[in-house]
Amino acid sequence: MESLSTPVKIGIAAGLTIAAVGVGYYVVKNTKTSSRTGGKRSVDSITKDQVIAIIDEIASAQNKMKTITQKAISEVIAKNLSFEQTYEYCVKIQPADPLAKYGLTTGDFDLLLDREQHDHRVRERLAKIMGMQETADELATAQGRSTRKSLDVKELIAIHEFMLEHLRKISDEVDQKLNRAGVDMRALAVAAQVLVGAHVQQKFGVDTDDIESSIIKHHDALSKDVKFATVNEEIQKLMAKLFDIQAM
Repeated sequence: MESLSTPVKIGIAAGLTIAAVGVGYYVVKNTKTSSRTGGKRSVDSITKDQVIAIIDEIASAQNKMKTITQKAISEVIAKNLSFEQTYEYCVKIQPADPLAKYGLTTGDFDLLLDREQHDHRVRERLAKIMGMQETADELATAQGRSTRKSLDVKELIAIHEFMLEHLRKISDEVDQKLNRAGVDMRALAVAAQVLVGAHVQQKFGVDTDDIESSIIKHHDALSKDVKFATVNEEIQKLMAKLFDIQAM
């Protein structure tokens, strides 16, 4: 059985729809086991049932985040918000962190995922969070939309290259302007997602649901595309840096 990938961990730890920024295109691959700790609670005291409960809470937060993110994207476009303004906005609107309730850090949660990765209940829930069990039609129905803009592989790659370009700009701006010691890392990751989503919507005329459903539709082709894999690897590294998760 393969271990869980960094993009999967970023996605569920943030409670975000990672496909929206082209990250974590729900691939499970071999990685090294994280050895970080540092939360207020020992991971050894967290039971398997609690891990499942945490994942369920993250899934709920993810659903809320979909609505919040689209509202924030509209706000960014309407008011032409800068990254710093977007970050401050996201600090105010982001839902509560499910991990904080249990006194856990994202590093702690990495350890729990690695520990419980062979449990079918855990893997089924992670698959659902990352979209692996949803077809494009099911996703459209869940979001209340009967039609979506369908994107082909070439268009998806172009969009992800565009995402990477803007994530690099955001990463540089974060390094130059923000003191990481005082930054809300979840809000930072949300702000990055929102800004990139706004740029994509303005440039390509598609929203995050269009991209997500098209990725699901072309899963097989994309999983074999070297260019797509390369671009996603770079996006994953940048998001891991922004969200302060060690890439593996």
